[in-house]
Amino acid sequence: MRILLVHASHITQGGSLVKGKKAWIHGITLPLLAAVTPKEAEVHLCNDSVHSLPIDEEWDLVGISIMGISLFRAIRIAQLFRSKGCYIVMGGKILNQLHHLAAPHTDAIVLGEAEDVWPRIIRDAQNKKLQPVYGDPHHLTDIGSLPVPRYDLVDRSRHGIFFPIESSRGCPHHCDFCVASPWSQHNHRVRPIAHVIRDIKALKKLNIRHMAFMDDNLTADKDYAFELFKAMKPLQIHWISQLGTEVINDSRLMSAAADAGCSGVSIGFESILQENLDSVNKGFNKVDDYKDGLDYLHHLGIVVAPLIVLGFDHDSPGAFKKLIAFLDTIHIAFPLLYILTPAPGSTLYKRLESENRIIQNDLNYYNLMHAVFKPALMSPSSLEKEFWWTYQKLYSIPRILKRTVHQSGSLTKRVITFFINMTIRSHVFHQRLPGSY
Repeated sequence: MRILLVHASHITQGGSLVKGKKAWIHGITLPLLAAVTPKEAEVHLCNDSVHSLPIDEEWDLVGISIMGISLFRAIRIAQLFRSKGCYIVMGGKILNQLHHLAAPHTDAIVLGEAEDVWPRIIRDAQNKKLQPVYGDPHHLTDIGSLPVPRYDLVDRSRHGIFFPIESSRGCPHHCDFCVASPWSQHNHRVRPIAHVIRDIKALKKLNIRHMAFMDDNLTADKDYAFELFKAMKPLQIHWISQLGTEVINDSRLMSAAADAGCSGVSIGFESILQENLDSVNKGFNKVDDYKDGLDYLHHLGIVVAPLIVLGFDHDSPGAFKKLIAFLDTIHIAFPLLYILTPAPGSTLYKRLESENRIIQNDLNYYNLMHAVFKPALMSPSSLEKEFWWTYQKLYSIPRILKRTVHQSGSLTKRVITFFINMTIRSHVFHQRLPGSY
């Protein structure tokens, strides 16, 4: 049986496919699904963002993994392969809310997490008895028994140097804009530390020493994270991750992370206005603690990319000038900005819908750079204008040079920081989000 696993790209508002030469990081989903595929099957991975679809080859089963805005591209992929007589299976968080859009174009849909139902799907396909739905929106995999991902199937020529690893899933918080936490029922599940170390060693056998944790909240369980970092220290790797603000002032934990090879983190600051954070149930972020935490991370030599969201109910155009001034003082490596986007199924979406503030239902616009709702203190067009104005101001040449000079560590790290900033600048001045193609 020949199986193709596809990570779907997405289509722009103008109708063009988003495609590039190289992706920054490969996701963990497809290598994990390949790992739980029965050994007698032949399995291949395809990242639609950088690969051409192998539509002219013969496949028995095509599995398509999607994220929110890739749904309509995934449907098109399904149509292409289904016309060739392939079985089509589709999965992704967005299907918990919108499976009715995909169902006419698939033979089966997976709701919830897929790893422990995937072997059954393959058996049913072999027996020509596929069911229309597997799992349910609250189905969670036993992540304590996951095998080593099939890293050997990842096309290294089309992806960056960081390879995905995973120590946990889910998040205990209840942030209104998040879909990851409701998806996991606000549970934070951890894998056995020995299994994480096993996966890291598997990557090292492939001469890979740069890794990216794909966890929703790596340090939600501080004691677990501390023990994990201690176990990682002898492995001499370099890794990056997302972190929550609640741990950046924890010197015991963060020094252990640095000793274990942490070279960079993205941190969901979201806003520098405490009232914004309180309004979306993220009041555990304390704006007054940001600077001290960042100073400590810089002291440890950890590069920081703060994630900032524009468009909260207390944001006015004047707030964005204050944001620029704040970011100028904290010397972070590269700030990343996004427009507040109420994902379908999130608490935020339900609230804005009840207030008649959702103005766009086309998922192609739910891409973190369009205002799909009515902001409280400005028009949607003003929010988009202020967003790009702020982003371009932050990535002016003088600010890039200032951020580069203020980075701690080696000359090599400063050079890397400079080139990343220049890459982001190119995206921003073409009004494309960093990380797109």
